[in-house]
Amino acid sequence: MLTPDFSLYRDMPLAVQLHNVFRSRLIGAFWQRHGLRVIPTLQWSTPESFDFVFDGLPERSTVAVSTVGVLTDPVATALWRLGMSEALERLRPNLVLLYGLPMPDFDWRGTEWIRYENKTIERMQHGRMRV
Repeated sequence: MLTPDFSLYRDMPLAVQLHNVFRSRLIGAFWQRHGLRVIPTLQWSTPESFDFVFDGLPERSTVAVSTVGVLTDPVATALWRLGMSEALERLRPNLVLLYGLPMPDFDWRGTEWIRYENKTIERMQHGRMRV
């Protein structure tokens, strides 16, 4: 199970961001206590969030991350690159499960990653989405 990805918007108060990280971790801990294998989903907003979003996550493990909604916004793209680089440095994951399109020219620093496709997003990008 991947922990829920409660959004952390860059204009959201830090207290609300902290609460969303808390909710995600609490649900993950609940699932883990009930025997499920839990993979943390990385989430961040700005560098001010880095200390609490990466705190307590296991090093050298598997993590998940998303690029959905990031690639169309230059500021979000820059913050994703900054945050993912920070995650690689702090957590040194063995494997990253990537949901969404790969970040162009991102340096994964030798970290293995696997991309999971999002058929709905891909259909929307190619104009094949029926409403």
